[in-house]
Amino acid sequence: MSKDYGFKISQSGQDVKTCDDNELIISSKYKTLTIAASGNQNVVIPSGYYWEDEFIAHGLGYTPAVTVYGKKSTDSEYQIVPYGYSSFDVGDYFLKFLIDGTYLRLIVEHGGGAGANTTFNFKYYIFNNQIG
Repeated sequence: MSKDYGFKISQSGQDVKTCDDNELIISSKYKTLTIAASGNQNVVIPSGYYWEDEFIAHGLGYTPAVTVYGKKSTDSEYQIVPYGYSSFDVGDYFLKFLIDGTYLRLIVEHGGGAGANTTFNFKYYIFNNQIG
């Protein structure tokens, strides 16, 4: 390796000082995602409403990379929530998110008329890495 300083962790059985890059688990030689904020947020669609959203302020001043997972509160597994106007279907409900330089917006829409006081759970990770 040409770089002899920084942070490196090698795979088990490899000498971190002499191993090749493909034998490392992590190296500061390469950019990685670092977490600025993370958390859980519930979004409830009250009875008679077609959609609901929640805003989470991140205050980074730029649009960061983000990963969002969501599920209906009665489901056991989270799914990755798509960005923007794409969404994934949870029964008659659709989950999506938007992000800008100030807020992460978590959105739930009911696809077949008004909702019925249904709760959705989101997990999110906002990264320090700027996109765009």
